[in-house]
Amino acid sequence: MPARSEIFRAKAAESPENLLFQFSLGQALANEDNGADAIIPLQRCVEGRSDWMAPRILLGRCLLDQSQAPAAAKVLNEALDLAVTQGHEDPENEIRALLADIAS
Repeated sequence: MPARSEIFRAKAAESPENLLFQFSLGQALANEDNGADAIIPLQRCVEGRSDWMAPRILLGRCLLDQSQAPAAAKVLNEALDLAVTQGHEDPENEIRALLADIAS
């Protein structure tokens, strides 16, 4: 059975404008410890929808894993704004903890 990322890589290639496929690909890659490759599909999600918090959080985590703290902080601050605006307390706490780690 192919890896989950391979399934979504094919779907994303067939329908590159489908942001759900892009997110699923990024999520699968991150879960397979391939955060470096997850960055591009997650960036597509962030660029495609200004109100979508989840890809921003995952992108921030992947950027942190790649030692890109300034870029991670930028996208995590965007995610924090969305979490607060949308009333998502658990993600807000998660994001604040990630930003605190960056600041320390």
